[in-house]
Amino acid sequence: MGLGFIGIYKWSAAFGEFMNTSSKKIDHKKDEQRAKGAEAIVVFEGDVVIKQRLEKPYREKSFDDAIRKKRTKKEAKLMQKAYDKGLPVPKVERVEAYIIVMERIKGKPITVSEESAKKAGALLKALHNIDIIHNDLTPANILDRKGKFYIIDFGLSFSSKRIEDKASDLFTTATSFKPFSEAVLESYGDVEIIKRYKEIKKRMRYVKD
Repeated sequence: MGLGFIGIYKWSAAFGEFMNTSSKKIDHKKDEQRAKGAEAIVVFEGDVVIKQRLEKPYREKSFDDAIRKKRTKKEAKLMQKAYDKGLPVPKVERVEAYIIVMERIKGKPITVSEESAKKAGALLKALHNIDIIHNDLTPANILDRKGKFYIIDFGLSFSSKRIEDKASDLFTTATSFKPFSEAVLESYGDVEIIKRYKEIKKRMRYVKD
């Protein structure tokens, strides 16, 4: 899908208008067309979502530019890899510097239940099978569209074959689905990684205590 000059002008204007409003996060219930987080601005424009990484004033500009470009490129690359492998993620339409234009998944936030926990575990395992660590696969980053779950927000994701990284990712997801953490593990099903997950859980409990 090519946005063309008119499309680029529209979403550029949308970003400009958004930046001139408030530095506070936007409540999606009040404004479903745009949102601002700590790392990026997201604008919903028809059938696409436009995500732009924010500048960090505390970093030197050229350094900040390089970091934002690198992270934007990495995020888009991982999303595209997952999409090409048939995983339920938004299709990347376009990448420019700090901006990703992607397919809009018109779904609803999931609710935490045993069923959704099992689906989340299976989705996480599918990502790990292609060595993608999501790093934030929580209920907030899964959308339900007509009964099919979609993974969104790869902003913290990275590639890794390491058991420790996959187990840590599993820990994040399982913890976010309490009290149905066991359902996540059941559908995830990888004995070796679950064993490491349990070791991490013990370490975290020790730190907490």
